[in-house]
Amino acid sequence: MKIIDRYVYTVTKRLLEKDRREVEENLRESIDDMLPDNYTEADVEETLVTLGNPALLAEKYRDTPHSLIGPALYNNYLSVLKIVLIVVVCSAPLMTFLSLLTAEPVENGLNLVVTFFVQILAFIFEAAFQAFAWVTVLFAVMDRVNSPYFRWPYTGKEWTLSDLDDTVPSKKNEIGKSDPIVSIIFTLLFITVFGFFPQLIGGYMKLENGWNIIPLFNLDALRQYLPLLLVSAGLSLMVDILKLIYQKWNRTLAIINAAVNVFSIGVLIAFLLNRSIFNDQFHIRIAQLLETDPAVIVKTWQWGVWGIVAVAILFGMIVDSISGFRKAAR
Repeated sequence: MKIIDRYVYTVTKRLLEKDRREVEENLRESIDDMLPDNYTEADVEETLVTLGNPALLAEKYRDTPHSLIGPALYNNYLSVLKIVLIVVVCSAPLMTFLSLLTAEPVENGLNLVVTFFVQILAFIFEAAFQAFAWVTVLFAVMDRVNSPYFRWPYTGKEWTLSDLDDTVPSKKNEIGKSDPIVSIIFTLLFITVFGFFPQLIGGYMKLENGWNIIPLFNLDALRQYLPLLLVSAGLSLMVDILKLIYQKWNRTLAIINAAVNVFSIGVLIAFLLNRSIFNDQFHIRIAQLLETDPAVIVKTWQWGVWGIVAVAILFGMIVDSISGFRKAAR
């Protein structure tokens, strides 16, 4: 019966590939032994409910028991940890390059190469350790809170047969791994640049003795908004991690996603519409290059900022939030 196939699939998808066939055979035999002769669909449903939560049952088939992270979350813990570590490794060269841009120049080319690779390894080691610690602590806390929102199927209620995964996964509410991974990378880049190297964002001018940077932002004004910007980025990271955990849209995730969108758009509006946030020298330099009045540049710039805010509200909050609720309802 299809309901048996779905139950078996929901269990075995949480196991290693090499163990799935044997577990599937054993599980099907167990289900068959538990069913009476001439069983009905009601008998099948009762049997599957008796077997219990597929996520917990899958853990019983594992060779190695896990204690720090319980069986209901362990698979998702490993998946999220692997993805976060991959993101850290991929981000290391860029973060190191930004760090070297603001460091004292290295005259010897060989020393520069050695310094670059040493700092990459140091960044990977430090960031990977912190990522491992934070992800582990997060999942350990989630495991001990004992909330149904932190247990498969993440609906806030006890699991039912209707929550079983389809043997052919539906694309309607599925969340692919690529989208949250790309979002995590860009969010980490945003945190790094705005948190540590905001002076690198601006116009670059080639001079005889090197490059001159005219910062885009008024750094004193930027520091006032930096805590809100970092909190907004941190909440976005949380949503991306939840997407990796849940793997498909549900009402809880849609609500959290919409709330974070509203907060982020509020921060963006307050940030961009504050005229003092931008560096006047940057506007003046653009006016000099275009041979026009700086007042014209400021006015045009302000209209451009309004356009960015309008697009961010339309696509960042309205479309993305509605899309989350629509997919959760499928």
